[in-house]
Parts: sequence; C-alpha cells; structure tokens
Amino acid sequence: MRINPMLSTSRDIFLQARSEETNAEPTQQGVQTAKKLVAQYGSGRMVVVTGDIAVALKPQTFSEMETKFGKAKEIEKGVYVFSGEGSNLVANWYKTAVEDEGYGAADKNKDGVITNHESFQVKRIFDFDIHGNFFLDTPRKGEVPDNNDTYITLNDAIERDISSDTDKDGVISTAEIKDKEGKDIDADRKLYMSLRGQNPDGTPILLTREDLQQTLPGMDAIGTPKKKHALGDLKHRLQDIETRIEALRKQHVADDDPKLKDLSAVRQEILDQLKQSGARSIDVKA
Repeated sequence: MRINPMLSTSRDIFLQARSEETNAEPTQQGVQTAKKLVAQYGSGRMVVVTGDIAVALKPQTFSEMETKFGKAKEIEKGVYVFSGEGSNLVANWYKTAVEDEGYGAADKNKDGVITNHESFQVKRIFDFDIHGNFFLDTPRKGEVPDNNDTYITLNDAIERDISSDTDKDGVISTAEIKDKEGKDIDADRKLYMSLRGQNPDGTPILLTREDLQQTLPGMDAIGTPKKKHALGDLKHRLQDIETRIEALRKQHVADDDPKLKDLSAVRQEILDQLKQSGARSIDVKA
C-alpha cells in the first residue's frame, strides 16, 4: 500500500514515490522531449525517457540507476532507456514531483521553470505536526523570496528526487536527505519539540514543582522559584508561539485553519504547564 507522500507520518520517510506499474516504451513525444533536454543540458546530463516522460539525470544519479537496474540502452545520442523497474522508478518519481509535490501545477506558464513566487504552491519544505511527526509543507513567505527569480527547474525538481533516493527503492529516507542535502531532520525535530515543550518521542515536558526543585536548588518550600531559568524557557516558547499566531492572524487566516488551531493548542499547553509550575511571578497573558 502506497503511503501518500504528503500525508506520511513516518519518522523515517521523507518522501515516497508512487508505485505504479508502467513499463512504458518510449513514445515519439517522449523522444522529442528527450532531444530538447539533450540540447538544453548538453553532455553534462544523461536523458532518460519512458513513455511520454523524459528526465535529464546527473552523471552520479545515472550511475546509481545503472548499478541498481543494469545498463541503460542508448536509443539516440544522449537519450537512454531503462527496462522494467528502472523505467517504472523514473516514471513514478516524475509523477510524484509533478503531481504530488505540485511542481507541475506551480509552473503556470509551462516554461519548465518554477519561480520563487510559484514555489509557494509546491510541497517540498519539511515541517512537523504537533506530535513531532514529519510531513512536507509549502514554503512560507520569508523562507523563500517572493519574486520571479528561478527557484528550481521542473526537470531539476524531478532529478533531485531521483538523486535523493540513493538506493533507488522509491523511498527517500530521512537519512538519505541528511546525506544528500545536509538536512538533519532528527535535529530539527528535537528543536521543534523543544520549542513545543515536549520530548522528541512526543511525551509532554511538564515542569512540576518537584521538577523545578531538582532543577533549581533555590526553590523555597512552596515552590516559588528564586531562579527562573526553566520558567524563562517556557515563557520564551510561549512568546515564540504567540508571535507565530499573530503572524497568521495578520495574513487573515481563518480560525479553523489547521496550523492556527495547532499553534493555539500548543499555546494552551504551555499556559497549563506554567500554571502547574506555580509560575506566579511570571507575567503570562491568559
């Protein structure tokens, strides 16, 4: 059963390709598209064609494909065909990038180039839900400039997925992303959960008076902290959440928007933690 790439909550999977059986022979349209890519990229890429689909692969990606699926057949100068599973993999990653990640829809004028402005419609930025589970999300303004400079080409978006799938099994694991793109997802998850006031395994961090007495030796008998480092961390997290909520409200996001609801839930959790901690000397908005 295929996991929807946009909805996967596996902590090990960054992205999973479709798993459709195509085994498509190159069509005339596919070969013509391949020739255009050969002219565009020159000898620095090997263009693979399957059915109507053609993708210009980098030498390393092409070599990994041949290692896994056997030598490709050159049917035109610079144009190659893989048989069986190799052909399926290229077609499935193509459809995943174009349709599931949204690069095809983002390319409004169909010129093969995704601008920074168009990138707000694609799903490639990774994010976490309130339980720390990983999912793909759209870039947010501020993360990518809102202009018409090139964000990525359609071909390179597809090539990046095939390349990132280093063992060519149709799955890009979080470990593969770390190796390919330098993104330590586990570290980001830990940071995110820290900001939420939860442990990386999803269990809540509740700072009770007993916890504070162990953490802060200056606690008096009734649990009022003489030092406020731990509570200060909670307050800092609360301020961060409130800043993000305010930013969403300025964008006129509806109250039932999932992100706003999640952030509001997190805010309430932190307020509850502060109350449980006896944080009477911390000024917190109710």
